[in-house]
Amino acid sequence: MGNLQIIDTQKAANLVEPDRHLDFMQQHTGQHIISAAFYHIGRYSTISVHQGTEYTTIEFQASHIPGYEKSFVNKNANAHMSSLKRRYPHKPGECSQFISEARI
Repeated sequence: MGNLQIIDTQKAANLVEPDRHLDFMQQHTGQHIISAAFYHIGRYSTISVHQGTEYTTIEFQASHIPGYEKSFVNKNANAHMSSLKRRYPHKPGECSQFISEARI
């Protein structure tokens, strides 16, 4: 079967850093919420996404997005993330502010 390599799943599970994995899952969820909101409000398509260690960057197909649309998305995305956090808590007191308007 070519270069198929079988790995020990227990060893693979030990390689995952739980806190980093959770952070990336939250960033990924937030990216989908923000992308959907920007598409809904102005039909702005997501061109690219980069998940970093500190934050996620999202590039939209738009020459300009008005400030009031950014504020609307920021407010509603944070409300949605707060709602998810209440339903699916991971760690007490984690993430009081999900999306920084300064970075939108």
